[in-house]
Amino acid sequence: MLKAVLFDHDGTLVDSEATHYALWSKILAQYEKCLSESDYMVYYSGLPSHANAERLKREFLLVPSVTELVDMKLAYSRAFLEQQGFPLMAGAQQVLGYFYALGLPLAVVTGAGREEVEKSLAHHHLLSYFKTLVSCQDVERGKPFPDGYRLALARLGIKPEQALAFEDTEHGVNAAAAAGIPVIAIPNAMSERHDFAKASYVAVDWQDALARAKLIYPAM
Repeated sequence: MLKAVLFDHDGTLVDSEATHYALWSKILAQYEKCLSESDYMVYYSGLPSHANAERLKREFLLVPSVTELVDMKLAYSRAFLEQQGFPLMAGAQQVLGYFYALGLPLAVVTGAGREEVEKSLAHHHLLSYFKTLVSCQDVERGKPFPDGYRLALARLGIKPEQALAFEDTEHGVNAAAAAGIPVIAIPNAMSERHDFAKASYVAVDWQDALARAKLIYPAM
């Protein structure tokens, strides 16, 4: 029986990966470095900022520390969200409304920072839909490790098989699967080349994802 639904944020609920790529590129440009969009799609999309900063520092031999890179990214993200919100993925709001109307507890499990996600969801008047939000500040290990999902399950007081997760990247799918949670993948332009072998189903869009969810949990 389904007792809660867990959502990734970036690339799943909101179309933000292109913006994240642009902001990381802006930071790299300060050091005359360039990250191709194809490399971002394969190696960076869907990972927490700290993991991306670690890889960027290693790959480009950057002078700033990982913490300094993360702080720069946070500052750019904060400035962006002060002016506008990330656009919602097509169909995401309708799916959230469907599960919310059923009275199911909803949660966000993200590798992004809490402030960034709260601003993003508040912009679309969706923050109140969620019972809990697990961000990068809440766990030592981000995706693809299952820590965030396990913490969400503990906060909601449910077992893995009583939850359903939605993710857009290989890293997120692997995190949910490692926590024992059935997970539906919804690839986007930034993650379509990822390996979704551990997903329960790979959907073409939110409408398809919801239809599959109803098959997995027919009593909904």
